[in-house]
Amino acid sequence: MYNQLSPLFEVKPVFRPLQTLVFSLIISIFITMFFGSFLVPILGIIVGAIIIESSPGLKESIASATDSGNTHTLAFIFSSLPIIVGMVLYFTVTLFVYRALKQNKEKTVYSFFEDHMTYFESYRKKIKTTIKYSSISAVDYTCSPFQERLGLGTVSISTGVRSKTINLFDIPNPDEIYQKIEELTETHYA
Repeated sequence: MYNQLSPLFEVKPVFRPLQTLVFSLIISIFITMFFGSFLVPILGIIVGAIIIESSPGLKESIASATDSGNTHTLAFIFSSLPIIVGMVLYFTVTLFVYRALKQNKEKTVYSFFEDHMTYFESYRKKIKTTIKYSSISAVDYTCSPFQERLGLGTVSISTGVRSKTINLFDIPNPDEIYQKIEELTETHYA
């Protein structure tokens, strides 16, 4: 159907570790707060009860501490378990989100052929989209101050047929890529 032999040019987004880390941390805060407000107290009580029941020595020391009015041990167990579980959850979510975003950027490729473009992304599931240049209705170029400092930008390709916009985020040489896409679109516009 399409000429898949060799692309005229290919574009890969640039991975920005610092931005990804900050984004991962923000997502982790919200996820940890959500699960922490429901899961951590319940988990702390369950784990605390299991630890107390499975350790006879600890059970007796807690009973004697409660009888003598010294409840520091009991308070320490029930207050530290939710904090530890929350910290583990926070760092696990941060690591997972960071890794997912990194692999997504590394496996994304935009290939431009003579009469169409192909967008390929593969992290958890493979997404491959082919768009004819004749169906492209608009090409836009934007650049945030952060992207500008790094020599990156975003080129948006709108298709009238699907009412879909494909954003080429964080691509190097965005001015040059924008011009090439504009030329290909004008050449094949029906």
